[in-house]
Formats: sequence, structure tokens, C-alpha cells
Amino acid sequence: MPATAPAETAPTVGLRLDGPEFPARTVLDAAGALLALLGEVNRSLPGARQIDWQMADHRSGNTIAVFRAPRAVVRPAAVTIARTVSGLRDLEVSGSRPEHFSSAALATTARLAARLTRAGSGGRVFSEGVDLETPSVEITNRSLAALEQLGPSHWEATGSVRGVLEMMTIHGVSKLAVFDPLTGERTDCHCTPEKVHEATALFGKQVVVRGQIVRDSTGKRLTSVHSVAAVDTGAPFRFEDYFGLFADNPVDLEEWSRYIRAN
Repeated sequence: MPATAPAETAPTVGLRLDGPEFPARTVLDAAGALLALLGEVNRSLPGARQIDWQMADHRSGNTIAVFRAPRAVVRPAAVTIARTVSGLRDLEVSGSRPEHFSSAALATTARLAARLTRAGSGGRVFSEGVDLETPSVEITNRSLAALEQLGPSHWEATGSVRGVLEMMTIHGVSKLAVFDPLTGERTDCHCTPEKVHEATALFGKQVVVRGQIVRDSTGKRLTSVHSVAAVDTGAPFRFEDYFGLFADNPVDLEEWSRYIRAN
């Protein structure tokens, strides 16, 4: 009877926050930023496949969170992890822009680096089961400095964001959150409590939110919301729904090209 081939080891990727105890929000934000970065890098690779990362381990003390790829996507997950970890190392060591890091990936990396370099602590992203000579990288202020140079410059313009209305809150800062399944980007839309109440009937639906778009090294957000409207998902592409990609400022070509391919 022929021997059974050994199953491939599922690669893992994780982060470690060193130092005293951390607020749960900091850990969750860092983990969310890492997962979002993996998604951005994955989308940039040829033949990208959906990867639903699973929690593999979580330990307190020096806080550690580890994520594992499902066995069905072991090989593409290993490539995604390798490109992500090596890209973070390029940023940290040489300050150069990693090959598979889009503008959205750079903004997400800035979020991650901000969480891992908080005062009095350090942070590291590491991997196992991946073909890398150096499977981990420490994230320091060097990365933040590089991202300031490489990330999108600050700009503001009247425009719109389109996606699924997935969150509404009036606690603290009143805002909506719109998730765009084409880019995997979630945009926070800051508005008045009255606008949140007006949008209640649209929760979970495709919407266009119009207001003042702000983009900087931390990503994109929308302020001064003046309208929230439902979108016919079968409707053809409308330039005005994506005006915020252009406005009177430099075009984010990578983001725009995704919309073109999807429409």
C-alpha cells in the first residue's frame, strides 16, 4: 500500500506587542490592521484567492496573536505572508516601497506601525511555515518615517464613497462605516447624529455617501456628510459615485484601476 503524502503545514503569521499590559482596543486594532494588510497584498498577487484567516493562538503577557491559513489555500497564503513580511522588512531596513504594497496597503501599514510603536513598547510581525530567510521583522519608528515619505500626501476634496453600510454609531463620535467589497476598504464617514438616524433604513445595503473626503498617510475618511443614498447594485458605472478618487487632486491610479476592472 503506497505511503500517504504528508499534509502541508498551514503557514501562520502573527504579531507581538512587547511591554506592559495593553488596552484590548490596541490589540484588536493591530490585529485588524495586519489582517487588512494581508488582504491588500493578496489582492496584488497574480491569481489571488480569497483567504479567510483563522485564529491560531492568542497569549497575554507579551501579547501575541497568531493567524493561520485554511489548508485549502496553504500555498497562496504562504506567498501572501512571505510578500507581507519581506515588504515590512524593506520598509524598516531600507525605507523603500515594497513591490506588492499598493497605496491602500501603505495606509494600512501605517495603522499597523502606529499600534506597534506606541510609547514604551515595541512590536514585531513574524511568520512560521514560510520560506523566508528572516521570518520576522521588528516594527520601529524607522517604518513610520518611511511611510510618511511613501504614503499618499494629505488632500481633501468634495466627493463620494460607495459600498455596503455596515456600521452606525452615535456614541462618542457620530459616524457611519461603508465597506467597499471591490477594494476591501472600509471608510469611516463622520456625520451628525441626525444623519445616522436618517441612514438607519439603509443598514446592510449598498449606498453612496457624499461629503468631504480626506486622505492622508493613515488612509481615507469622509467628513461633513451631506447625503446618504441607496444604490442600485445592477446600475452601470457612474462617475459621480467615485468622484472622490479624482476631485482636484492626484488620482489614486491603483484604486481607480480596481473600479475599472470591476465595472
